[in-house]
Amino acid sequence: SYTTSSSSTATSTVAFSSTATTSVGLDVLSSLPVSPLKEKTQLEKLDCFDQPVDKEAKVDHISLTQPNKQSFVTTVSSSFSSTLASNKVIAISKSAQSTLQDETAPLNLTTITQSVQKQEANFGLPSSRRGKLRHDESCQARERKSVAYSSLGTRGLETDLLTLVKCEHFDQHSKIQPFTVSVTSNTLLLMDFHCHLTKSEVVGYLGGRWDSHTQHLSIEQAFPACCRLGDKERASLVEEEIRRSMRYKNQMVVGWYHSHPYCQPDPSIRDIDCQMSYQLKMRGSGSMYLPCLAFIVSPFEKLPPKPDSKIQSFWVMPNLEHPGSYNIPMHVSYSIVRDLSLTEDLLSDMKHLTEFYRAALDKVHVKEHWGEAITYKDKIKASLRSKLPEDQLDSGTFLDYVQQLLHDMR
Repeated sequence: SYTTSSSSTATSTVAFSSTATTSVGLDVLSSLPVSPLKEKTQLEKLDCFDQPVDKEAKVDHISLTQPNKQSFVTTVSSSFSSTLASNKVIAISKSAQSTLQDETAPLNLTTITQSVQKQEANFGLPSSRRGKLRHDESCQARERKSVAYSSLGTRGLETDLLTLVKCEHFDQHSKIQPFTVSVTSNTLLLMDFHCHLTKSEVVGYLGGRWDSHTQHLSIEQAFPACCRLGDKERASLVEEEIRRSMRYKNQMVVGWYHSHPYCQPDPSIRDIDCQMSYQLKMRGSGSMYLPCLAFIVSPFEKLPPKPDSKIQSFWVMPNLEHPGSYNIPMHVSYSIVRDLSLTEDLLSDMKHLTEFYRAALDKVHVKEHWGEAITYKDKIKASLRSKLPEDQLDSGTFLDYVQQLLHDMR
């Protein structure tokens, strides 16, 4: 469901018009345990060509009553606290476990990078070929099926952490979504554009605010990480740049996103464990609860072959009935707040992203065909069209700008 943004704090724009954003006066980037770049392993290349597809995420706004929401949030928050103390409900990778023991460990992009990399490296392509494949080869990578959460059973060493898991819905557990979520159209637009530029996985942060009184999470801006997933040195610089930008905008970290280029936007077991670790670190203290949300974007998945990227947001719930089981990935519904116009930051980030991937071996070649009758260039423009702000709905100006950026990336 769409609503129109009507915030009051003006932000400068380039070439198109002015827009508005709001902020919360909090900078909690350093409060997270690990970062989307560092928590994803130790390989030196990022190339995920053979990822497997599922239904498109719903974007309806769930209406919840305050007592129910607060009660459930309090229960889950308490279980997170006990989990951290007992280490029985969740089992996280060794690197994440050691990080969780340090309450002051900062979020840094390198951690998420490492996690994504391991996932990429194990999706079936020999290391000698990763980063060198073109569209025709990458699309033939083996398909990975998503499994139902109920089929996972008890956590064991033999389990493939790259197994994709279908998200559960709250009503399946006789619960309601513990908080409502809104995402600006500009946030979705920038995430989608970022994920379309390369055949490898990408990651980024999400900034916004949390209203504890209404139990509502507002996601207001995407912060793409212009960093190859194995480049630890650059990751630190990128992280610091994002931290400064968030501080300047008085925003707080409210989540992260990454892509599954050619497979469905279902989280892997590794994604689920990482997400739980972020939630534990951002859970707040006492009665204060700070949620953290994850988004997965699937730009090139073809089942069904629709030009719109498939996007799913998820949150993780501990399995309190069976402490030895895996944590439960929960589908989170969100509403989309259509921005009035584009921001200077968004246009600058888009230009920066195309410059960053211009010389990459795994960049998307926009003249090649994604489907039988559509090129990557047209596919990208079609996907972005559904996320345009109000002042661009009847104008082709922005899509012409996108086409120029993609042309310059060739």
